[in-house]
Amino acid sequence: MSKEEEKAYYRINEPDPKEEEADSEITTGKKRSKKKLYIVIGCVVFVAVAVGILLLVLFLVGRAKRLPSGYNGFVQREAANLRYSYFAHIVREKDIDSPIVFDNDTNPEFTNVDFNICMVTQRSYRLTYQPREEHLDGQQRWTVPENLFTENECDPTLRLSFGEFQVDEAPFGFSLKNPTHKNTFWLSTKDRNLLLSDKYMEVGFEVHSHEIFGWGERTRDFLLNEGEYTIWPTGVRKEVDPGKLGYNTYGDHPFVLARLKDNTFLGLFLKNSNAKVMKFTKESQGRSIINFRTTGGILDIFAFMGDTAEQVLQEYHNAIGKPKLPPLWALGFQQGSTSYTTSDIAMESVRKYKEAGIPLETLFIDENYMKEYLPFNVDTKNFNMNKMVKELHSNNQKVYMSMHACIPVYDDNGNIYSYFTQGKKVFIKSATQTTDFAGDILIGDFLPGKCAYVDYQNPDSYEFLTGALRNLWNSFNYDGAQFNFNEIYQNCDGECPTDDPEEVSGRFDDLPFNPLGEMNGLTLESNTISLDSRIGNPPEEGLEDASVTFNNKGLYGTIQSSYASTFFQYGVGSRLQGKRSFVLSRSTFPGAGTEVGHWLGENRNSFQEMRHSISGILNFNMFGIPLTGANVCGSFGYDNEEICARWYQLASVYPLSRSYYDGEFGEKEAWGFKREHYLEGAKNALTLRLSLLRYFYTIFFEISQNGGTFWRPLFFEFPEDDEAVKDVEHTFMVGNALKFTPILQSFDGEHKVMSYFPSNSRFIDIVNFEIVEVNGNGRYVGLEPRWNFPLIHLREGSVIPYQKFGESMTTDELVSEHYTQLLIFPDRHLNAEGTLYVDRDGISLREIYTHSYEYYRITFSDKMIRIALIDGYDASGKLDMNQIVNNITIVDAERYNDTDFACIFDENMDSTPIGFVYNDDTKTINFIPKGDDQVIEIRSTRGIQFGNSQRDESFCNPKYTVSYIVSDEQGEYANKRVKVSVDATHVDMNSFDVYFYLLKDNLINVDLVPLIEPEPFSIPGEVLNDTLYPDRNSSATENIMDYLNLPDVGEDFYFEIHTKGNKKDLIFSTKGQPLVYTNYYKSMGAHVYGTKMFGIGQRIGEFWKTAGTYAVWNRGAEHKVDDGINPGKNLYGSHPVYFVQRKKGGNDWVGIYEHNSGPQEFVVDFDGYGIDITNIKTTGRTNMFFMLNEEIDKVISNYYDLVGRPALPPRWAFGWHQSRFGYNTTDVLREVHQGYVDDELPLDGLWSSVDVLKDFRSFTVDEENFEGIKEFINEIKEKGTRYVPIIQSGISAGNSDAYFDGIKNDVFMMAPGDQSNPIIGRSTAGDVVFVDFMYHGAPNYWAEQMKKLNEKLPFDGVWLDMNEITSECDGYCYRNQRAEDPIDNRLFYWPGGRDLEQGTVSIDVQHEFGAKELDTHSLYGFWQTYFSNRHFTNSERRPMVISRSTFAGSGKYGGHWLGENESWHENMKQSIDSILLFNMFGIPFVGDNVCGFKYDVGVGTCTRWYKVAVIYPFSRNHNNFGTDPQEPFIDTFDMIMDKSLNVTATQIMRKAMLTKYGLHNYMYTQFHIASTEGRAPIKPMFFNYPSEPYSYDYVSNSVLVGDAVLASLDHTNGGRQYYYFPGRGEIWCPIWKIAKYECLQGGSRTSSKIPIDEIWLHIRAGHVIPLQLSDVDKFDNITGLRSLDDMANYYTDIGILLDSDNAADGVVRFDDGETTDLEQYDEIKIHAQGDIPWVGKNTIDIEFEITHEGTTEITNSQRIGHILLYNAKKLGFVNKTKGEIVDYDYNVFDVLVEYDEKMDMSRISFASPSALPIKKIRKVHLQQPY
Repeated sequence: MSKEEEKAYYRINEPDPKEEEADSEITTGKKRSKKKLYIVIGCVVFVAVAVGILLLVLFLVGRAKRLPSGYNGFVQREAANLRYSYFAHIVREKDIDSPIVFDNDTNPEFTNVDFNICMVTQRSYRLTYQPREEHLDGQQRWTVPENLFTENECDPTLRLSFGEFQVDEAPFGFSLKNPTHKNTFWLSTKDRNLLLSDKYMEVGFEVHSHEIFGWGERTRDFLLNEGEYTIWPTGVRKEVDPGKLGYNTYGDHPFVLARLKDNTFLGLFLKNSNAKVMKFTKESQGRSIINFRTTGGILDIFAFMGDTAEQVLQEYHNAIGKPKLPPLWALGFQQGSTSYTTSDIAMESVRKYKEAGIPLETLFIDENYMKEYLPFNVDTKNFNMNKMVKELHSNNQKVYMSMHACIPVYDDNGNIYSYFTQGKKVFIKSATQTTDFAGDILIGDFLPGKCAYVDYQNPDSYEFLTGALRNLWNSFNYDGAQFNFNEIYQNCDGECPTDDPEEVSGRFDDLPFNPLGEMNGLTLESNTISLDSRIGNPPEEGLEDASVTFNNKGLYGTIQSSYASTFFQYGVGSRLQGKRSFVLSRSTFPGAGTEVGHWLGENRNSFQEMRHSISGILNFNMFGIPLTGANVCGSFGYDNEEICARWYQLASVYPLSRSYYDGEFGEKEAWGFKREHYLEGAKNALTLRLSLLRYFYTIFFEISQNGGTFWRPLFFEFPEDDEAVKDVEHTFMVGNALKFTPILQSFDGEHKVMSYFPSNSRFIDIVNFEIVEVNGNGRYVGLEPRWNFPLIHLREGSVIPYQKFGESMTTDELVSEHYTQLLIFPDRHLNAEGTLYVDRDGISLREIYTHSYEYYRITFSDKMIRIALIDGYDASGKLDMNQIVNNITIVDAERYNDTDFACIFDENMDSTPIGFVYNDDTKTINFIPKGDDQVIEIRSTRGIQFGNSQRDESFCNPKYTVSYIVSDEQGEYANKRVKVSVDATHVDMNSFDVYFYLLKDNLINVDLVPLIEPEPFSIPGEVLNDTLYPDRNSSATENIMDYLNLPDVGEDFYFEIHTKGNKKDLIFSTKGQPLVYTNYYKSMGAHVYGTKMFGIGQRIGEFWKTAGTYAVWNRGAEHKVDDGINPGKNLYGSHPVYFVQRKKGGNDWVGIYEHNSGPQEFVVDFDGYGIDITNIKTTGRTNMFFMLNEEIDKVISNYYDLVGRPALPPRWAFGWHQSRFGYNTTDVLREVHQGYVDDELPLDGLWSSVDVLKDFRSFTVDEENFEGIKEFINEIKEKGTRYVPIIQSGISAGNSDAYFDGIKNDVFMMAPGDQSNPIIGRSTAGDVVFVDFMYHGAPNYWAEQMKKLNEKLPFDGVWLDMNEITSECDGYCYRNQRAEDPIDNRLFYWPGGRDLEQGTVSIDVQHEFGAKELDTHSLYGFWQTYFSNRHFTNSERRPMVISRSTFAGSGKYGGHWLGENESWHENMKQSIDSILLFNMFGIPFVGDNVCGFKYDVGVGTCTRWYKVAVIYPFSRNHNNFGTDPQEPFIDTFDMIMDKSLNVTATQIMRKAMLTKYGLHNYMYTQFHIASTEGRAPIKPMFFNYPSEPYSYDYVSNSVLVGDAVLASLDHTNGGRQYYYFPGRGEIWCPIWKIAKYECLQGGSRTSSKIPIDEIWLHIRAGHVIPLQLSDVDKFDNITGLRSLDDMANYYTDIGILLDSDNAADGVVRFDDGETTDLEQYDEIKIHAQGDIPWVGKNTIDIEFEITHEGTTEITNSQRIGHILLYNAKKLGFVNKTKGEIVDYDYNVFDVLVEYDEKMDMSRISFASPSALPIKKIRKVHLQQPY
């Protein structure tokens, strides 16, 4: 009762004197008051009860949501967060209710533990719990040897924040979540079990799943129930595992897979080889607890996350090693039996297979072949192995035999067995017993008696095993091997040197818990050797205590069998050397699949065993051993022939298909069935298997490359279908295309097999072509339990390869005698895809390692088939039959019943008719060769198109006819424009108008505009010079028809461009060439009349283009030399322009530019008459520009005008720059800067890679590691060093201000399959999104982000990376973001021959105004550069923008670096070719990573690279994380490079730096001219010397800088190479002193080895150049030169070399290096003229003329220092020269001359009181004294 209620109560019940007299009224009043009181009390009680109930409900709900806490007394003491890794010292401080008893002697607890978690890949984490040193007494804990797996190092370039890593300090635990999908909880150890002791360790995980799989090997269903599951390899096959301890079998695979609540997947791998248990407990809210318990080692756990199960398993397989590709024959059917007691009996079975017409590939011989079960010893009495093998091999069949693990002590005569004697040094040692006959060797008991076991941790064990295998070949030529009983299995427990062994106690007898359980009487030594036995003799130091079988047993079978596999493939003396090996092992461990396969051991002939073979094989596919099978029909038991017949049907798709049994001859062989329909069914099943092997082997190849599964549960492919997780074994997938339904019970004639078909799916029976279609929820469908064929359905949207049913008996026949065929089942959108792998023989290892196989992607989209080679290479030479297709079948093809045309396209996209047949009964259409002469080679087929000519578009032989031609006769385009209307004569083909514009007298635009709605994408005007396009302002004075040949109306369309007024002097012609012009396929052939060609970028390779196919599509890819063979090696930028020399040796060129930003390809072929070029596009339109008939430098200038003249960077950008991925703190940056200062090395730019960004997220700053970064930047800027940070294309998703700003402003590219969310990519920042620069709000967003970043990092330039766009996902990272009907399916051809979405985002992304990413992808880097440029120009700063991705026109907004190059000397040469090409592409400010980005660079290579980089416009040293440092000041470069000069690498690098500075005014002038006049600053020699053949041959050796300087570039490895000095009659003199100084005659070629300390730069006769630091002898005296800023303090010298006419000319330009007004410069032209009379004194007059004057401040660099007169002696101007200098005020000053005899150069100075500004000089007069 409340206080208010109390007051009311007392007030009501107080007596009132006035009312005492009225008794009845008082009584009535009291009754009323009580009634009120009861009402009030009742209300209060009701409210209290309601509140109580509510609190109870909330409490119970809370308890339901909160899992019960585990035992975990650990707290975090210390921690170190390295971003990619988290270290913590954790201590158990709190008491726990421990499930075990600790004992300081036998099982001490580890209370001090080191915890570490790190990222290995973007989606895998590794965490370890290790006891600290104080617990170990100098010994190490046993860990699984690292060499068993691929490298799993922590990757410092990743960040734990990608998984939202969080830590609880007490009790200690962590959690991981998906940062992009906030509802996706990966795992947590918070409040979970954590306990560590010597013989018991446990860690618990919470996962959001009730569906757990794996943790094997055992016999049970695939989906695990709650329970405890043991792992400890044993040779005893157990009954079905009910989830209780002790049901373990042969293998050790501590991996579990979980399907999470949001249908994504998680994998956990406990890397531990001790006995272990996984306890799985389901909790509320769909959560589970998984506890790992182990008896030893350490807790070393990997966690893998993925959107799909396959992604998780690929991560797992990458961690343990991807499965090997077995030989093709291993997939053929195999037969063995214990009844084969002689070779004759075995061969009788082989012959019966042949007689029955049943394929048999391989004969398996078990231990029967051994003499008295002695390994490596043949029973020659019963087995004539040589005869048997010879017959098998003659039939192209194989044979392998079984071996067991134990080496007998005695032979059949009772003597010590020879192999026992040989192996004494390598056997496992006893820890407790010795014998007279064996010493300290551990003795066990197995066939045929006492035996020993090889210690495969012993380094000599490999030689013992391989020696024995080698010797066995002397007995017979076997093809593979099976290793049995290698768990290690034996007939006794522990050690049994005698029949009555002594009981000896060991360290591991009394474990704190028994992983096998307490109820079954088993121990870890049951049927195996002593756990105390010693291995690794001698063991590694510190592992003496740990080197025991207790720790190592799980590895035994894997190491043994892997040794054999390795020997077979590579070993000396191996008869299988160079072949893919076939080895089976019964006992396996993670990683075994990299070498071996597996069979599931002993089984019985029952439906239940057949069912569990499915779960077993599914498990082993998860475990990374896809080559797994069960013994068909069981090893034992034969009471039901029906079961065996059904098992053969299942065996048709077993990865390893083998019948092996213990029974009577003929009992279980396929030929042995008594009933005809069983026999027919088995025969058809195995025949069908052989027919499908091409599909099977393709999957195995893909697994070997990427990891993944061959068999997979239905829910792997349909993860959203909950029903698909149930009863996994009743139907499953083979690859992603075939669904198999096994018959796992007996059926009478009335019942059907119920098979589940997932939601919204379609499948077709591959036998009778009946379709099962499911709309909406999945359902069970009754299938006929037929006997003649297995129940196999092809999934809609699939293409599978196969070979004709019934034609082959062995795999050799498949390869050599029978064609490949394709089966296509289109989906509801009429799309399908698949892959095909073929190689020569299915055996050779070399084909794998050299990529000399062929791996194709095949796609179908309504009436179109594409075939693209996506890996391997297009091998020339004779074709095997499996490399030829003779039939392509499309099922469910009724819509194509009226097809009346079909054609096939070759590698040049030329079409040829192909045959076709429609079958109305089966509703299939088949494409077949047309006639006996036609062969469909897969390698040369690019596509097939078919349809009805009255309805469908046809690419086969399209006709385009001119319907109208009109010329402008007046107006703006009078005589400058022609319009040609072109009609497509085939239906459903695009007609188009062609516009011919004469924009300038040397620039023609040809624009093919299709007449479709909506109009195709048009590239925005910012890309080109908008006055030329799209505005098309014509300045031409000529008539366009003076350049064109066109057909008449009614004729087939073509056009020809010729020289002005000469119709026969053709330049470009499409006449008679193929033309196709449709929405998504445009192909135009042309003949270009020329001899040499360069262009089409970006790619790595030679400057000159040779015949080949060259793709243009921006890709962030590995640098590979482009050989012109698809798949294309195109890289970051798109430059669809090429330049052709019209006549050999002539200076008559044409440039042709294809203005299209979609993917395109140029197929180039040279003939005797010119160059055939076919351009293929997918989108947009054909819009061409022709730059005509001029000298090459003018053609390039014309192109510069078209795309826009290049931006001029600030002066400091031309200096030296330093960067590295790994400068991860402000202090590191400071040390780098100080290193330059200390060694007197100039540094103009210091760059930060993603290190400076918080967790690598663009537009963030890591303020913790980069404390004081802003102050540091300002500090170094005052010293002349600028700062440039990186900005990547991706914006970190879900966790940055830039992301939230973008979401708010709706500026990100949206997912095509989920328009409500941005599309997710993946990069170094984890999951990222991308700014949609086509969106109208993007400019403001980008400007704001740049502004915010500049406030944190006051940068001077920006570095744009990964902006192709590059993503680690192909198209999409999450399956729900994929377009339902991708546009890719409508593309008839992939330029480059590969998936356009490989390594980038989906091309279905929709942009504003209707454009798709397919149209705009290659513009992304352009737009990012453009908007970044605006950040600088808007603040009136000259832009310094460096972008990896470029497009035509990018140069007017920024520069480029050539990407992630390698560090070999060959890469130097490649950089020169690329820099030259980018000068042609209009992006002259370009450079490569000096000394290379990838790999460790050699000192000599790096030193030479600095010399080459003297002429790089952009010179930056940048290398990758994890490579050796390569800053020029590090100790590595203190190496003496030339002992005669005692000069170090650092000194040579400094010399290169100063030389670049000395040349800077000249280089800067050339770039200023490029920006204002459009001339390429760096160019090949043939620009100036077109008639000299060598000028074309040595493009990358001798390079022109401007017109006046020739650089001879030493990109060798220290050897000789040819250099060419062009210009017959000219001379070239070294600009700086070199050891062998001489002026060289033009037209001379020299083979030279340039001394390591010399930089060869020569001045050309007839030229004047500005120089600084011109005296190399004074370089060592220069101090305090920190950057180009300091060069303002150094005078400029004028270098002059007169030509044969005694004349020279040059120009120099000066500005302040920063102004955005490029008109603010001074230009001074300098002309020198000598008078060298026959009689009299020689004179030289040097005139200075100001041709442009700005308002620049005059610094010392603009004042004259010296005049350098090269070749002075010949001119007579040496020491006694007289002369004067006259300024603009007519002041005259005498000259002083100093002659350098070695250089033959006069250095002329002036007696003026101060250095004169160069623009104030009138002239200099020099004369010989009289």
